[in-house]
Amino acid sequence: MGLSQQFQVLEVLEVLPLFLGAKVTEGWCAYNIWFIGFNRLLSEHFIAHRDISFYADQLCITGDYLSRIVKRVSGRTVGDMINQMLMMEACYLLRTSSLSIAQISQRLHFSEPASFTRFFIRVKGMTPKEFRNKAVHA
Repeated sequence: MGLSQQFQVLEVLEVLPLFLGAKVTEGWCAYNIWFIGFNRLLSEHFIAHRDISFYADQLCITGDYLSRIVKRVSGRTVGDMINQMLMMEACYLLRTSSLSIAQISQRLHFSEPASFTRFFIRVKGMTPKEFRNKAVHA
């Protein structure tokens, strides 16, 4: 997204609270606008980009500032939010597709299926295969 497009997005986001009936305060503008922009970017790029610097660069802010914004608005870290998006997509693919775990791993840009399995176990507490079996028999 070019700089002019980013400014257009920000202009729309600045008036969004008015349409939603939200009280516009300095804090709202300073944090929520960037947070909304981050979420939009995250939903589009979470598979290919898992590093905070990509999102910060796209928003023309520093990684530290983005981290503070996300933590203040959501109470979570940028990494947590990226991992949540990856996990939601992984669970969706395991429940609804016939793709192998290796294929899902590749689709989610993990370097190898073992990395995907370790990630899945760390977040979900079970292997992708166990999750799929439970989802099929539920």
